[in-house]
Order: sequence, then structure tokens, then C-alpha cells
Amino acid sequence: MRRPPVLSDAPDPQAAQRLWQFLAEHTYQQRGGTFHLDWSFHLYAAKFGLGAPLAPSDPTPIQADGRTYDYQPFARDTICNEGRNWDAVQSLNAMLGASVPAGGLARALIEAGYRASLAASATRVPAKGNQAFHPDWTFHQVALQARLGPPIGGNYATADGKYAVQVFAGDTLYTPRSEITRCRRLSETPASDPAYAAIWAETYAAIGAPYDANAPFQQFAAANKLGAPLGPPRPVAFEGASYTVQVFALDTLYAAADGAIKRLSALPLPAAVAAWQPKPVAPPPPPPPPGGMPERASRLANLAIGLLGSDADDLARFPQLSKFAPDRDIVCADLVTFCLSEVGVKLWGNVADPTGSGRTGPRAANYYRPDPANQGMLREVTNESTWLPGDILIYGKRDLSVDRAYHVNLYVGPFTHEGRARDVVNSSLGDPLVIALNKERCVETHCSVDYTWTRRVRVIELEREFGG
Repeated sequence: MRRPPVLSDAPDPQAAQRLWQFLAEHTYQQRGGTFHLDWSFHLYAAKFGLGAPLAPSDPTPIQADGRTYDYQPFARDTICNEGRNWDAVQSLNAMLGASVPAGGLARALIEAGYRASLAASATRVPAKGNQAFHPDWTFHQVALQARLGPPIGGNYATADGKYAVQVFAGDTLYTPRSEITRCRRLSETPASDPAYAAIWAETYAAIGAPYDANAPFQQFAAANKLGAPLGPPRPVAFEGASYTVQVFALDTLYAAADGAIKRLSALPLPAAVAAWQPKPVAPPPPPPPPGGMPERASRLANLAIGLLGSDADDLARFPQLSKFAPDRDIVCADLVTFCLSEVGVKLWGNVADPTGSGRTGPRAANYYRPDPANQGMLREVTNESTWLPGDILIYGKRDLSVDRAYHVNLYVGPFTHEGRARDVVNSSLGDPLVIALNKERCVETHCSVDYTWTRRVRVIELEREFGG
């Protein structure tokens, strides 16, 4: 009987690409969720050899310098993109200089990479040691300078008290506790050193697996300096052939029945990866007007943020709000109309409602549609335009020529709520809470499966105060 071909040895390029895809999927399953060949982060990581993901792409973006970024940590780099500019991928490594950044996007990415990677580790092994980034710690400085990626474990002392240890993606750093300000790298430690086996055991403990010095994959990975293991060796079947696979941070190893160890990185990249190119990063937005945010926009943003919480509490703290929400349910338009009115924005008359349902006045989301009634007072802006506090998001199902807007909320600029970066304040019919959202998710998901579009409008009198 003819045995199934070992795909890595097959002359068929398509077979090799199928094996690459299979191994990439296995690599992502360790810590990074699902591999998507059409996602920009995954294309970038594959094209530029960033190794394995250390966590999935975080659904909660980070904010830096007034801008919002999605990000994902990989073994060799943490990458990000601003807003919906998915193909304009940016690299943390490219931002780093000789010293630890004190702030800005680079610092935010370092701290976010630590949080995300350690959170992924905690789903498999209980958290151990200090989990925070410390810019003055030697281990953390060395890890940045050597581009070792985020940690997969905390900073702690071994049980026997001999060593301080922290496992990073690209290497494990340690030092005898008698030399606490020093730093040694496991990859540079000879096997004859008494610390060698002990620190490798700590490295495997970070993924909840035992260390076997005689395991062929472990010996190969140590010899080739492939960083920390992200999982133990596992038997897998693919297209009728049996393989053993082990994912290390810097490469994935596999072997067929013949035992010959090979590397994912040695396989040819799929055509989609080879052809993909990141787009240029957009220039920064124009600077804010002198003196910061205009006074009315600042008051509007602070008022909206101050409404976060329950409708009942808001109505108690702002008695005048009951005029806008007489039934004591702060619906979406009530929040926007109240905030605009409180900062003195002149409102307009009733607008059209093609559905005939009567949603024409300021308690209706449809009130914020572009309409002859608000011409010269409200204008639509594209979602690629600079965002200004006070911008209004409206949502709907069909074209406004035949339908109405069904929901509205208010962009107020970046703020932090319950430890999360947010920039939109939202209220809904029948929901007793005013909540904080993120504009990218609002634009991408339309706030509901019922809606198919999101549009952004701007009050012209507020825009003028920004110099627009």
C-alpha cells in the first residue's frame, strides 16, 4: 500500500502551501485564536516573520495621543493600526529608540503587549509574579533592546530562591538573586551551567508543561534559539499523514513519521502573503486649536461623560433632563439633544420621515439626519475625516430617501471608563444605563445587527469653534 506523501517533501507547490496554512492555523491556536489569511495583522506577521501570536487581537483598542489603535502582540513585535486603516500596519520595533519611551504610542503598545500576552497566559497557567511593565527594571530594558517581545510570564523568584526569572517570547531572562541588577539570557547559557536545566524548567512551567532535556524538538529549538515554547509537542494528522508539531515563539517545528525536524519558516509563503504590502501610515491630524479644545466642545464632552451610569441617577442629578425625557427613559436622541441644548446649540425644526412613523422631532434619532430643515446647521462628514468632539453618529437600515435613522449617539473624544479606552457616549430606548463605546466599533458594527450603515454628522456652529 502506498503511504500518503509527506507534504513538506512533495514537489507540488500547492501541497506545500496547504501544509503552511495548516501549520499556521495550529500556531495561532496556541494563544492567538484563529488564523485568517485575509487579516492585515496576520499577513504582516507572516510576511515579516514575526513568529507566533502571543494573544488574539484585542477587541478593546488602545488610545495614544488622541488616536485609537487596534493591536496584536507577536513574538518578535507588537503591531497596530489606527482606526479602520487596517492595512496601514505599524510596528512597535520601528518606533523604539535607545531608551524606553516615556509615553506616546510606543509606550502604550509596550504596556498593552504585556497585558494581552500575560492575560493569554493566565487562561492556561495561574498568574505568577509581578505582571506589570517597569521601565526601570533591567529585565524589561534588556527585553526591549534585544527585541525579545512581550513576556509570557511574570517576574518572580524561583521556589528555591536562587534566581529571579522572567520568560519572554524570544528568550528567558534570569539572574542569581545575589546579582539582582544583572541579567543573563537562557539562549546564551551553556548546557553545562547549573542554571541551564533549572531555567529551562521555569520556561516550560510558564506554559504548564514539563521540561524534557532529551526531547528532539526541545534540543532543536534550543540549538536554533527559537525562544519560549508555547505548547508541548502534539501529534496531528493532515491529509492522511501523521505529524508531530510543537510551537515555539519564533518558529513552529514539525516532523513526519521519519522524525526529521523541519521549520514552518522554511516553507514557501502562500501567494497571498508574498504579494501583500502594508499601506502607508496616514499623516497625523492637524493640531488642536491654540488653548486646546474649544470651551463649548469641552463642556459638551464633560457633560456627556458625566451622564454615564443609570437613567435614574442622571435624572436626579440633572433635573432639567426631565424636559427631554419626560417618561424618565433617556432614549438615544434625548442624550444628544440634552447635551447640545445645555451648551447653547441652536436646534432646528422637524425633519422628514419617509416611513410616516412620525419620527421627526428632537426625541427621535431621525432628527439628526441631513435634511433641508437643518441645512446650514448640520452637515455630513466622511468617517475618514478628522473626528471632533460633538460629532454625531446616526444608524439605519435602508437609504434615507426611503427610510429613517433609527439610532444616534455622540462622539466626545478619548476618555477612559472602567479601565477601558472609550470615545462615544450612548443611550438606548428601554435601556436604563448610559454606556461608553468606541467609535471604531460603532462604525464597524453599526451598534446593532439590525442596522446596515453608520453615518457621521456635525453641528456647524461647534465646528467653527475648532477653526473649521
